[in-house]
Amino acid sequence: MIGNITKGNGFYGVCAYVMGKPGARVIGGNMAGTTPGELAWEFRKFSSLNDRASQPVLHLSFSPAPKDKLLSDLEYYCIAQDLLDGLELNKNQYLLALHYDAEYQGKTRPHAHMIINRVNIDGECNDAYKDYYRTELVLRQIETCLPHPNARKR
Repeated sequence: MIGNITKGNGFYGVCAYVMGKPGARVIGGNMAGTTPGELAWEFRKFSSLNDRASQPVLHLSFSPAPKDKLLSDLEYYCIAQDLLDGLELNKNQYLLALHYDAEYQGKTRPHAHMIINRVNIDGECNDAYKDYYRTELVLRQIETCLPHPNARKR
């Protein structure tokens, strides 16, 4: 599993990017909005609970390694839930979407994007200390639970 994290302070830009890609599909989240503007407004409402959070936007993307099996929407959703739990972000707003613009050996491979509000429903900001390292650890743990592409079905 390959992961990437970026942090920032502009919810609209990341929402427009994640939702604006051709073929992008939202497959999970706990948000009511359906457009980048609505989602950005909703994210900002909670991030305003903590005026010390200078970078409330967490954009986490992940994809299976090229040799891994293709994942179903449910498997992407479960991985996202495991990431939220492992990074202690399960009390935070998030959106999960799939993109289909990555290619490997001439085949399109989907990858997931999560937009997460680092400020949770209690107004506490998630600790970003070693977040790249912690994300990699959680992804390695998740990988050990995924079935291997060459495993026999029972």
